[in-house]
Amino acid sequence: MVMNRCVPNPRRCRQDLLRKCVERQFVTIAAVLLAIGTGSAAAVDTPANLEATSLQAFRRDVQPLLSRYCAGCHGATKQKANLRFDRLDPNMATGNDGETWHDALNELNQGNMPPAKADQPKPSERELIVSWLTDELKRATAVRRNTGGRVVMRRLTRYEYANTMRDLLGVDVGYIDGLPPEPSSPDGFKNNGNTLRMSPRRLEHYLRVARRAMQKAIVIGDQPEVVRFEKKKIGGEGYGQGTERQIPSAGTMIFPPAPVEGPFRVRVTASAEQVAGVNAPMLGVHLGYRNSPNNFRLKLVGEGTLTGTENEPQTFEYFGHMEKFPHPDPSTPIKERRNPGLRMGFSNSYYRSYPAGIWAPQMFDDRGRPAKPDQVERFRKQAQRATLPSEEGKPRIRIHSVVYESPYYETWPPAHHTQIIFPSPMRVKDEGAYARQVIERFMSRAYRRPATKAEIDRLMRVYAAFRPKVDSLELAMREVLPEVLISPQFLFLMEPTVATKRQRLTDHELASRLSYFLWSTMPDDALFKSASDGRLNEDATLESTARQMIKDDRTWAFVANFTDQWLHLDELNRIAINPEYYPNFDSRLKNDMRLETQHFFAEILRNDLSALNLIDSDFTMLNQTMAKHYGIVGPQGAARFERVVLRPEHHRGGLLGQASVLLRNSNGDDSHPIYRGAWIKGRLLGDPPASPPPDVPELKKDDPDFASLPLRRQLELHREKESCNNCHQRIDPWGIPLENFDATGRWRSHRSVLERITKGGREGAYRLVTSKTPIEAESTLANGTSLVGFASLKAHLMKHEKGRFARAFVRHILAYALGRDLEIIDQQTVDTLVSRFIASGYQIDELLVAIAKSDAFRMK
Repeated sequence: MVMNRCVPNPRRCRQDLLRKCVERQFVTIAAVLLAIGTGSAAAVDTPANLEATSLQAFRRDVQPLLSRYCAGCHGATKQKANLRFDRLDPNMATGNDGETWHDALNELNQGNMPPAKADQPKPSERELIVSWLTDELKRATAVRRNTGGRVVMRRLTRYEYANTMRDLLGVDVGYIDGLPPEPSSPDGFKNNGNTLRMSPRRLEHYLRVARRAMQKAIVIGDQPEVVRFEKKKIGGEGYGQGTERQIPSAGTMIFPPAPVEGPFRVRVTASAEQVAGVNAPMLGVHLGYRNSPNNFRLKLVGEGTLTGTENEPQTFEYFGHMEKFPHPDPSTPIKERRNPGLRMGFSNSYYRSYPAGIWAPQMFDDRGRPAKPDQVERFRKQAQRATLPSEEGKPRIRIHSVVYESPYYETWPPAHHTQIIFPSPMRVKDEGAYARQVIERFMSRAYRRPATKAEIDRLMRVYAAFRPKVDSLELAMREVLPEVLISPQFLFLMEPTVATKRQRLTDHELASRLSYFLWSTMPDDALFKSASDGRLNEDATLESTARQMIKDDRTWAFVANFTDQWLHLDELNRIAINPEYYPNFDSRLKNDMRLETQHFFAEILRNDLSALNLIDSDFTMLNQTMAKHYGIVGPQGAARFERVVLRPEHHRGGLLGQASVLLRNSNGDDSHPIYRGAWIKGRLLGDPPASPPPDVPELKKDDPDFASLPLRRQLELHREKESCNNCHQRIDPWGIPLENFDATGRWRSHRSVLERITKGGREGAYRLVTSKTPIEAESTLANGTSLVGFASLKAHLMKHEKGRFARAFVRHILAYALGRDLEIIDQQTVDTLVSRFIASGYQIDELLVAIAKSDAFRMK
């Protein structure tokens, strides 16, 4: 081990090193946070005469009207939505109630307050209140402009940290395994600086991960021996001779033990039958470990369209890392894992069944941990129930040969090594000077800006003390460079200021903010160079750079992370589907549902389409499994999502017709109009309902007698509590038109219910039956608008709610881009962005460019 020459006990030496590094860096982080916290709160300049005039107008004109029309529900005796107007500070410039006053203004402008049954102010009185609120909000914005609206210094999120480590080191290992999930802001975003915390325990995790990653990034010695397996003529000659009948022409195979970590390459040569009038099949290649004859796990390596023929077969080449494939005992450290052997499976897109092991993605979670026994048993039953489709008229596949190689490196040393320990004649001439170059280069890339002389000098002192104790520069760098990876300069998006007034970001700070906004990772070499040239802050350069980044494939990170957090897609796996109602539901669909929405958003972004497609569209993005779930003839591949034209009879179009949204806003048993209505108001219209009182009961969907009642009666019973009624009158009508969709997002005309069995000796048991009562999907909005079903809801949104949707969409993306909650000071920015967004035809790429060029994004 590296530390054997340091002290007699290498384990104790490593523990001491870990403790000292963590203590030193945590003190540094605490000092930085303290400096930021105390240095950014400047005195607020509030002109006394203007403030006094505003307060006089409030007490003379506005306060009496609030007492007359609002105190009944929001006063001393009753506080609906936990709001008391007599307790709000009317001085929005210095008080903390500006956002609440702004919400009140929105309610007045929309006609929601006072409630329809309450006494209404005269038009002149309403105008007086609205004018005072509008003027006071503008005054507060002007007063706070010198100090408000700063982006909170924050640490990298879990996904940003993992992406940054991958791109910095060139190796992809389990960087975030063991890290707790990120908390969400009130808006649902995980990159909000106010919710991201740092602790000594988290810092210890970062150091352990850094040391482990550096062991892989910097290699020692000669290239390791490559384990190579090759098999030919799998399943015999001709078609339909697979070892697993479920996969006509393909099957599975077993390999001897192979390395449990490191990169691999798989080359598969195959052909498919040519069937007239039928498209070529998709060949899926799956890989995993075999633990026993009946217990193995396979994971998709890759999938492609197989056009090769018997005489001219086609070769597919796939790469991966064995660490990414779930091990039979994932809790065991990689170095201690035994290898029970590999198993490879093949799937044909024309056949619904899979090799038994391909059901295994449901036998472990995303971290490779085994599923619960009852879940495993249910998945096995699903596999057993899968019936074989007819093979007649469908192309079959033949596997000609398979080659597996691991660990596979195209060059040695590999690129991730030479990216850090780069070739240079300086290494032979002056190792110390070369080590300084290595440290400076690595530190500058890690800190996302040129490293300072003081920073390099400090780490060189650590290197100089450590180098004599080990045999090579590589071993020394393995131990020294991890300290860079636990520095606040790496773990945080650092934007230091030297004055109390807002300042323009430096070019390197702007490059980082732009990169983490659009790519969720560090700037690449081209963006870093643009920042170093000192021209990134120029409008023309910034715009062209942003447009190039949006067209880059790495923008998928923005698509995935923003949609997950904006639409709450990351909560899909929390919804437990009730097998009594959906006995054939395959939980793998949850990920495909999520991907449909993400590919749909990406299609709109990358093809300059209107964001109004998110409300209603004549297309969606489907793979084979989602097309089957919807009953739509579409793509044949399980991995590839393709654009599919929708027809009226498909009952789809826009986000509200996608299973991800419908399932997330269900209770796993059935649809949930309250959840769906609240989601529409909060996510699409920017008008989230207040949190319900703690004593509000849930809909009793688990009570068969209650579930058998018509929906209107269910909601009437739920609204019997007076405190619930006002809110639900504004929530439920938005969700009821989606009642034709069940919990899994399938269209239905009648509801499935559990019926009590009263005969046959099974009294007390239930069976699933179809209700004789048609679905009720008609509702009336608070303003009197009638909605009749899914199509009517979308038509209303497109005709009457485009403005509210545009504002809500802009606010969500801006909050994500800035990594903080929006404040009063941001209203002018939002107004400007909304106007440009609408003028551009609701194009998302134009909105992203406008945000990148805005002062809110470019200032600190």
